[in-house]
Amino acid sequence: MKKVQFEINGWSYNIQTEETFAKYLVNAMKEDFTDVSADGRKTILLAYIKAKHQLFKQDKEIEKIIEEMS
Repeated sequence: MKKVQFEINGWSYNIQTEETFAKYLVNAMKEDFTDVSADGRKTILLAYIKAKHQLFKQDKEIEKIIEEMS
């Protein structure tokens, strides 16, 4: 397990996660949070929406592959 620490609007948060995911998460957060404004909540919401959109596209692609295999 690896600890990942981040700060939002002056509040510090720590999470414990599997080491390879921790590395992935840190890199993704650096990419997603390049333009951190005074309103951290908006930044987090936009990153969440971006992540959900990526998952949505992946789900659609998986459904398409399954349909082609049937």
